[in-house]
This record gives sequence, structure tokens and C-alpha cells, in this order.
Amino acid sequence: MRNDDFDNYRSGSLDYDEINRIVAQKMTGCILWMVVGLLVSGITGFFVLTNVEIMRLVLGSNLYYVLILLELGLVFMFSMMLMRASVGALRGMFLLYAVLNGVTLSVIGIVYTGESIIYVFLGTVVYYVCLAAYGYLTRDNLGRYLPYVMGGLIALIVVSVINIFLKNDMFYWIMSYAGVIIFSAFTAIDMNIIRRRFTAYAMEDNTLLDRIQIAGALNLYLDFINLFLYLLRLFGKKR
Repeated sequence: MRNDDFDNYRSGSLDYDEINRIVAQKMTGCILWMVVGLLVSGITGFFVLTNVEIMRLVLGSNLYYVLILLELGLVFMFSMMLMRASVGALRGMFLLYAVLNGVTLSVIGIVYTGESIIYVFLGTVVYYVCLAAYGYLTRDNLGRYLPYVMGGLIALIVVSVINIFLKNDMFYWIMSYAGVIIFSAFTAIDMNIIRRRFTAYAMEDNTLLDRIQIAGALNLYLDFINLFLYLLRLFGKKR
């Protein structure tokens, strides 16, 4: 999903205060879009969870796996169309992804108690805000660490697939802690990259900035969801 097409653009020079104003405005919009995505997923998931017929349809057939494949395909399409599709289309894909993700995530309400989901969610919010604040405020270029974290993510995915067949409890807990570490790093790195891109391309046309904004919102959304799920694996109480 992380796209380097933005690096094909070059920015000129603006007044320092004007750059800060543009960056602050676009970062606010980016975070708001992420929050909208989370709300859409939460509302969708709650609706599916409380509707017995829909939940039975999702779990009682291959539809659940079809939805997961659709999610993966939609993220891939978003990445491929990032510099070609209209901003409105990109926002539509983001919202559609949030709806699909809400449907697939509704199953956590069956596995974990509602109370533990709420507590872990609130804890994730606090932790996420601290990580995002660090990524935004630090003067260090955290993007240089991205290849290492991506390598960790690939390793995590490979081990997770292997453990589907092994069903090893030790691997399960190791992967849960590793997942928290990896997506903690992604949160700070992505926030840092988004801010630096807004700063670098502040002089470009508003359409480019809007593309950076919605792409950043999707990355931050994915960071939050994955961080929440791994923390839920560690601290959630199963029914």
C-alpha cells in the first residue's frame, strides 16, 4: 500500500509559516479521514454483530473469505490507482474498505467479551496517540527504518501462515508481541512520513496533497486496526 509515486514530484519554496499552515491543515484532514474510517468500520461491525441473520450469512458460508479477498484486492487497487484515479474515487475506495473491514471484524464480538473489547480499544487509542505524536513531532527521519519494519512484517506474515498448520501456542504469543512491536513502529513511521511529504510537497497543487492525505489516512487506519487486533490477542478476554 505504501506508494513512492509522490517522490516523482518536486516542491519549490514557500514561506515557513505558510508551509506549517498547509501541513497542519492537511494533517488534520488526514487524521479526520482515518477517524471516519474507524467509525464506519465500528458502526458496520456492530450492525452485523447485532443482526443474527447477517452474521449467520457471513459465517455460515464462504462469504467471509470472499470478503477478505475483496479487502486485499481493494487495497491493491487503491495503491495501483493512487496517482491516476480521482481523489473522490480514492476516498470512495477507502470508505468501501472500511465497510468491508467492519463486516469481517464483527467476528471479534463473538470471540471476545464486549467489556474487554472496549477496554483494549480505549487502551489502543491512548497508546496510538502517543506513538503518532512522537512520529509527528520528532525531527528524525523515521522513514529510513521502514525497510526493516517491512521485513519484520513479511516475517510475521510467513510465520502466521505456517502456524495455521502447526497451531503452536508459543508461536501464537510470540507473533502477538511481535505484531504489537511492528505496528507500533509503523504508526510512528507512517505519521512521520506523511508529515514530511506534506512539508516537501506543500507548494504542489491541492490534488496531490489530497492524494497524500487519503493515502496517509488508509495507512494510519491499517496501523490502528492491526495494533488493536494484536493487543486484543494479548489482553482481550475470550468468551
